[in-house]
Amino acid sequence: YKPFQKYAGGDKNNGKELIETIGCVGCHSVEGINPELNEKVNSRRAPYLTNLASKVDPDWLVSWLKQPRHYDEETIMPSFR
Repeated sequence: YKPFQKYAGGDKNNGKELIETIGCVGCHSVEGINPELNEKVNSRRAPYLTNLASKVDPDWLVSWLKQPRHYDEETIMPSFR
């Protein structure tokens, strides 16, 4: 696989807000967000997101978030803006 988008930097506070508001916690747990959000029914269905950036290539991660089916046509991960 090859990333189709480059990581252009980010903002920690904006990222936290996105995680809390666009539905990530429906499947993922993340340290440092509203604790009630981490207790949702399916929040342990998908990988734990804390420190994920230290484990994956930033360009791959941006490409995965923008178009997950680029890597896996059968993924249940939705495509995000």
